[in-house]
Amino acid sequence: MIGIMRNWFYARILNRHRLLFKFWDGKQFVRADPFVLLRRLTNTDKFDLESDLKVLQIPDPKLITKKIGYIAEGVREIFDLRPFSDAGLSELECVQLLLTFSAFLDDVKKNGAPNPIMSQVMGNNPMESGTGAASDMKENLVSTSTVQE
Repeated sequence: MIGIMRNWFYARILNRHRLLFKFWDGKQFVRADPFVLLRRLTNTDKFDLESDLKVLQIPDPKLITKKIGYIAEGVREIFDLRPFSDAGLSELECVQLLLTFSAFLDDVKKNGAPNPIMSQVMGNNPMESGTGAASDMKENLVSTSTVQE
């Protein structure tokens, strides 16, 4: 019994220092390897991160709702998410997840790895998020949540 509690305690402590991306998939929190997600993001054909996020800044409701649909479809593929009708995330939540992941990558890029072993492996922070517009997009997406299709 004491061994089980000790193992659980050590597992909890060790998991805090792992560099994993944690997100809500509609039913539960999921932890994922950010490098796998980044690789899927850069290899997706569904959308182009930089140009499609810039399009969302244009005040055209029809264009915005169309692009949000494309981005949400790509995000569902990248993060292995179900659609909202199957207890997954809505389209706007998918875009918010993408922005959260982009902010996570920017934070890792700025602050480095959380422990010395990872910083030796990563070297000079080769991870790049691919977008600098993530913080600007949050304000615009809040206003698009009221746009009707």
